[in-house]
Amino acid sequence: MGVTILLLFSFVRIVVKPLEKLVGAAEKIAQGDLSLEISVDRHDEIGQLASAFDSMVGSLKDSRKEIENYNRTLEEKIIERTKELEQAQTQLVQSEKMAAVGQLSAGVAHELNNPLGGILGYAQYTLEKMDNKPFAQLTEKDFESYKKHLRDIEAQSRRCKTIVQNLLKFSRSSSKIDLAEVDVNGALVETITLIEHQMTMYKVKLTTDFQEGIPPLRANAGMLQQVFTNIIINALHAMPDGGDLIISTRHSPGLGEFSGAVEISFTDTGCGIAAEIQKNIFEPFFTTKAIGKGTGLGLSVSYGIIKEHGGEIKVESVVGCGTTFVIILPLEKTPSPADTLDSNRREFTGEQV
Repeated sequence: MGVTILLLFSFVRIVVKPLEKLVGAAEKIAQGDLSLEISVDRHDEIGQLASAFDSMVGSLKDSRKEIENYNRTLEEKIIERTKELEQAQTQLVQSEKMAAVGQLSAGVAHELNNPLGGILGYAQYTLEKMDNKPFAQLTEKDFESYKKHLRDIEAQSRRCKTIVQNLLKFSRSSSKIDLAEVDVNGALVETITLIEHQMTMYKVKLTTDFQEGIPPLRANAGMLQQVFTNIIINALHAMPDGGDLIISTRHSPGLGEFSGAVEISFTDTGCGIAAEIQKNIFEPFFTTKAIGKGTGLGLSVSYGIIKEHGGEIKVESVVGCGTTFVIILPLEKTPSPADTLDSNRREFTGEQV
């Protein structure tokens, strides 16, 4: 009996204890702890099992390091590709914007030519009057006339300044979306100032219905003006023989977590858009215009800009009756997938906002 007990005790120490040690190590490895190392100085089957176990743990460590390195490299590649896409998008937006500036140039030149002609005429008339009549002989009526001319010159000069400022604001390039408080009605008025002459050339009657008291929204004024310009120019092209264009704004008050939104609609009486292609009009390079008449990027860029602002752009059209584009912009920009990816990039790289 004593010998049997000793043999059992020796069996437990020699066989069971190492196995219990292996089971405990396996449980810790299952929990993700790969820092264990089983040292069993034996040359039998248990020693071979422990050695194989250590080899397996080493392989797991190497695999984990490879996966971590791969994930880090993949994250860096995603950040790099995201930057490249952002740069390409910025270049695309700016190229389309400059194309719109080219279309506006004739109208802007005319808009500047009229007030400059008035300024020149008033200045020449005043100088001629002063040359023909000595200063000492000027009457109160003459001075009032000169003041009137100077006030007209000032008014026309301010008009030229406004046109130039609007054009510079519209054409300015930006590598990122700089958000600020924007008065939607004011941005529309500035856009109309640039396109007013083209509307006259196309014999298009403009009607505006701007709701008063619309709160400012967080947006990029230049980018919104680019969207407005693209839609208005498309409306003019859809009405080559003249027509009506109605631009209206409405404010939807906030409700619960919804902070409210601004709705801008552009309704024309042009040729309309066929139902089968309405789903394609926001695709890049899709255009129904003749070769050389359009790039097919205007509405695509506009769609991207509105999405960047957390908004929506919709179209309703009937062939032969006209088209309505509706833009819905939230008063507070909601995070977009691009914002989330940018936030993750800053978190990964440690970049400060």
